[in-house]
Amino acid sequence: MKQYSIKKKMFFVILFLCSFSVFAQTTEEKKDLFTLENAVFYNLSPKNIGQLHWQKNGYYVYQSQNRRELKTAHPVLRIAERTLISTKILSEKLELTNQMRRLPVFNWIDENLAWFDYGNKIYTYNFENQSLKLVTNAVENASFAESHSVEKLAVVIDNNIWLRNVDEDGKTDLIQITEDGTRELTYGEAAHRYEFGITKGLFWSDNAEKLAFYRTDRSMVKDYPLIDYSEYPAKHTPIKYPMAGQKSHEATVGIYDISSEKMIYLKTNDSQKDIEQYSTNITFSPDAEKIYVAIVNREQNHMKLTSFDANTGEKIKILFEEKDEKYVEPEHSLYFMKNNPNLFVWQSERNGFNHLYLYDTDGKLIRQLTKGNGVVTEILGTDKDEKFLYFTAGLESPIENHIYKTEIKTGKITKLTKEAGMHSGKLSEDGKFLLDSYSNLETPAITQIIETKKGNSIRKIFEAENPLLNYERGEMKIFKLKADDGTDLYSRVIKPTNFDATKKYPVMIYVYGGPHVQLIQNKWLGGADYFMQYMAQQGYVVFTLDNRGSLNRGRDFEQATFRNLGKNEISDQLKGVEWLKKQSYVDSERLGVFGWSFGGFMTTSLMTKHADLFKVGVAGGPVIDWNLYEIMYSERYMDTPQENPEGYKNANLLNSIENLKGRLMIIHGLQDDVVLPQHTRLLINKAIEKQILLDYFPYPSHPHNVRGMDRIHLYMKIAKYFEDFL
Repeated sequence: MKQYSIKKKMFFVILFLCSFSVFAQTTEEKKDLFTLENAVFYNLSPKNIGQLHWQKNGYYVYQSQNRRELKTAHPVLRIAERTLISTKILSEKLELTNQMRRLPVFNWIDENLAWFDYGNKIYTYNFENQSLKLVTNAVENASFAESHSVEKLAVVIDNNIWLRNVDEDGKTDLIQITEDGTRELTYGEAAHRYEFGITKGLFWSDNAEKLAFYRTDRSMVKDYPLIDYSEYPAKHTPIKYPMAGQKSHEATVGIYDISSEKMIYLKTNDSQKDIEQYSTNITFSPDAEKIYVAIVNREQNHMKLTSFDANTGEKIKILFEEKDEKYVEPEHSLYFMKNNPNLFVWQSERNGFNHLYLYDTDGKLIRQLTKGNGVVTEILGTDKDEKFLYFTAGLESPIENHIYKTEIKTGKITKLTKEAGMHSGKLSEDGKFLLDSYSNLETPAITQIIETKKGNSIRKIFEAENPLLNYERGEMKIFKLKADDGTDLYSRVIKPTNFDATKKYPVMIYVYGGPHVQLIQNKWLGGADYFMQYMAQQGYVVFTLDNRGSLNRGRDFEQATFRNLGKNEISDQLKGVEWLKKQSYVDSERLGVFGWSFGGFMTTSLMTKHADLFKVGVAGGPVIDWNLYEIMYSERYMDTPQENPEGYKNANLLNSIENLKGRLMIIHGLQDDVVLPQHTRLLINKAIEKQILLDYFPYPSHPHNVRGMDRIHLYMKIAKYFEDFL
């Protein structure tokens, strides 16, 4: 009887353990899976706060994570957090039928006043008395706008500049200050196709008495045909697109004086040869008596920082020059000291990495403020006494970004942020506190207040929960490989979910590889997007490598591709392939590659120049022939086709398509005004001529990328292509 009892107990123990095991497996199986909707709409991104702002009274402002409230609090004083405005209150004041989903972006004018744009109308909101005021509603057709304050608003309508005007009775309207604007002669539009850090075409002086602007003559640039297929019949919508080696547009800088209503143009051209030069980094002096322009020759190897009289347009002097046998690329406006407006900070890569230099307005170098084998990424400001300058940089690791301060008199640098990862900052008006927002591989998002003396954390404002706790994710690792010249190449691998080391898996290599982009960083998900997580879930090893030529590694790393786009980049990507083939879990017979834009160029290059290595490729919006790409970009990295015919020939993928062995799908938006549809049309023609089978899928209504709901279709297409052929 006793023996039976023991056996009975053992039976129930075994039954319980089996049941627990089944329960555990069932629980594990219930983990959520990524969908393509997650990949497109980023609805699994960590929650975060926004619209971070410091008021002059020392309080900070932020938008709640649901984007429906704007709140304020003090960094030190134990005063209850206060809501400044909500979507409910603002919707009522705007007399909306339905409550707005999120607050608009508020642009602060002073302590209690901000302006915002809603429904093509501009309003001001006074947070002290909670009053709303309509400023103007005549901006429905505006393509560009720049506001110094509510009173000083400039907009571009039909290629002409208009200014907000307030008459003697307090009534407001818009007055037109240029009249001959057309699609061939534009005013106030960002010039030089947004290169050289240019993001706008209108520039207010600090005192709002003068407005600088670009005037761009594009009449000498040939029309390029794009077809709008949504019209019946289809409609011809030509664009101006200056191609490498061809005639460029001519841009000049004008200044409009608000008080005198006088317009002048800067005399930037010393000769007819200068007519195609680039004018960038436009900055008024604090008193608006001078304006500074970084003038770059068309060859892009010589920059002259030049001052002009803002009242007459006459050249005053060249402060200094920068030359490079390959190229120079000034991308930042001057940062003037508030207490001493005769001093400014200039950013330059002249010593190999982007660093800060203190100059006076005569062009004399006072001292170098930052040093090291890392890149300064942003100037945050100074303290009240201008003893320290605060900035962000990757001085210790190129895949991290931290907040530092440098003592202006000595150049002594102090690191303020302590946690690993990618940090961004907002400096308080008095320079005593910083709003520090960061993430890393383990931290979805944190915003905290740190004091600027030693960088100690004062208060944690927000910490995001991990939105992926209940999702199947593959193991991710960031590591370094070596280029042929010994340079470190940062790489990232994501293993398939439910990884089994005894199995072999296909690989999707995601590539970009071009300038101004860094794919691998120590931030949430390591810089990988949700489509990569989705593909890992489908059973792929997902691999990415930042090759020479990519961002945040310094001048020499970025210039390694000069005159030979696609050569060193491909060599570096093959180092990644070598590593992959050594991994026991990789099926080296099933390697695929996917990339867009420059990544499409890289994908097509890998598929046609190393055809035996890759089975499948998907190239979106790829550059095929650099002769067909824009002047500013192509000539910076390749010189002109006339100067570098061999480089253009070697990079031209029309010359290698005949080598294709695997399955290659080309995807292109037919409204693409960045990489013109002609690139892929010529590739198709060449494939037909060479009897090469090529897959092609156009998106008739999309430009350079596929956005909105159609992006789900795009990802379905890509995923299915890899499933079918890899």
